[in-house]
Amino acid sequence: DAPSGGTLTYCLSFDFDGTLDPQVTNYDSTIRVMLNVCEPLIWMPTATEFYPGLADSWEISEDGLTYTFKLKQGVTFTDGTPFNADAVKFTFDRVVEGRDLAAAGKEVDPATVIVPGQGFNQIDAYDHAEIVDDSTIKLILSRPFGPFLAA
Repeated sequence: DAPSGGTLTYCLSFDFDGTLDPQVTNYDSTIRVMLNVCEPLIWMPTATEFYPGLADSWEISEDGLTYTFKLKQGVTFTDGTPFNADAVKFTFDRVVEGRDLAAAGKEVDPATVIVPGQGFNQIDAYDHAEIVDDSTIKLILSRPFGPFLAA
């Protein structure tokens, strides 16, 4: 029941890098700020608990290679673009683009492509996504990767 409008001042005594891109930053301080702007698929409030974020639910295959997410419907980005399985696929593919370009023997420009040491290391086992429908996506891993949900 808070009134709308006004100003919120949020202060941290940390260093920040030159980006507010949560997939690029190496700074925990930037992530803390961005979690007030961006919402993850899953929230992890403690070291052992997972709660829905942009994903209403998820299932992990027995072999640990396929993560199927049912996404919230009716969510939009600030510009009005709908949040859907295409957006999730784009995001995950963007994070591993540098890895895939390097594996193909192509030059990777860290000014335009996410490189190891950034968000990519957290989802290293991600191989590809399969869009089931607008609100369902399967994220396929190349190998079981225990910290995948946490990332």
